[in-house]
Amino acid sequence: MGIIYWIGYCDKERVEALTDLEMMVKSCALLKDFKSFSGISVSLTIEIQECKIDALYQQMKDYMKMDEVDQLNSDLEVERVVLLNVTYSDIITSRI
Repeated sequence: MGIIYWIGYCDKERVEALTDLEMMVKSCALLKDFKSFSGISVSLTIEIQECKIDALYQQMKDYMKMDEVDQLNSDLEVERVVLLNVTYSDIITSRI
């Protein structure tokens, strides 16, 4: 099974956003790694059971703008990897 790629755009302050995103992920998955890029974006590597992916995506979508993805509608408990890239839109607009 391949890696799942998500892209999100968050208008919250980055420290607050990272804390919130970390709590969402840790409620149902394992946060394997995160990398910050010049304070304007962060990349999260998430390990999660396939059956929990749709619920995590919905949580993320309720919190910030997310690119649309197809739902998996899976009940499999196999581990999957989700790579989530989040851009902080408040940083971008404040620099323009």
